[in-house]
Amino acid sequence: MQIQLQCATCGNAAANYAPHRPEFIAVGYQDNIEWSQAHRKIPAKQGRNDWPRSQRTPNINEKCVILAKHPFHETLGGEFWVFYEPIDARLNGWDDSLADIQQAAFVKCRITKILRQSAKTAWLQIRVIDRIYLHQAISQIPAQSETECFLDHTFGNRGCGSNTLGEWQYCYGSTEGDVGHWMILRQVQQQVHLIAYGEWSFHQATAYLGNLVLSESTCRVLTERYRQ
Repeated sequence: MQIQLQCATCGNAAANYAPHRPEFIAVGYQDNIEWSQAHRKIPAKQGRNDWPRSQRTPNINEKCVILAKHPFHETLGGEFWVFYEPIDARLNGWDDSLADIQQAAFVKCRITKILRQSAKTAWLQIRVIDRIYLHQAISQIPAQSETECFLDHTFGNRGCGSNTLGEWQYCYGSTEGDVGHWMILRQVQQQVHLIAYGEWSFHQATAYLGNLVLSESTCRVLTERYRQ
C-alpha cells in the first residue's frame, strides 16, 4: 500500500527530492516527521492541535508512532531513514540547540502499520531497525575526502549564518525563506568533518549522513561565508 501525502499548500504529492550524493552513506527525511511518545496507537490530543512528543532518541527494535507529512512517499513494509532531532532543536532550530547534539541521530525505520491516513498526513507505527548518532559518526563511518569543494553544491552566500559550541558547528543558508540548506560539522584534531547536510523547500525535506573531511580551501570558504 502506498503512502503518498499531499502538500498542505498546493496539493503536490511528488516524492521527496533527494539527489544522489555519493559522499554520504544515508539519505532520508528531516522536518516532515514528528515522533510521539506512543508506541502502538495515535496519541490523545492535549488541547486543540497538540499531542505529546517524544523527548528521547528512539532505540533499535523499538516500536514508535510517528506523524508523517508531505513530501513523505513510502510503502507499507518499506524502509526509510529520518534525521531524528531533539525536541528543542526541532522547535527552535539548531542555532539555539547545539547543546543537545548528543541526542541527534539518523534512524532507519520500517513501516509496520498504517494507523490513520488522510490526503495530507499519516499516523504510522514503525520499528527502528538501525540508528547512528551524530556524535558517533566519525567512529562508525569511514572518512571520505573531498574531490571538489562541497560548498559549490549549496546555495551560495545568501542568508547565511552559523553557530558554534565546542567542536560542533551548525551552518545554514536560505533564499527568502523559500529554499535553503544546513550543515552540521565537527572539528576533531585539526580536521573538519561534515557529518550531516540538509536541503529544504516547499516540496523537499532531505537530510544526508556521512563523514566527509573538508579540505583546507573549503574550510577557508566556510569561515568567510558563514561568519557568526
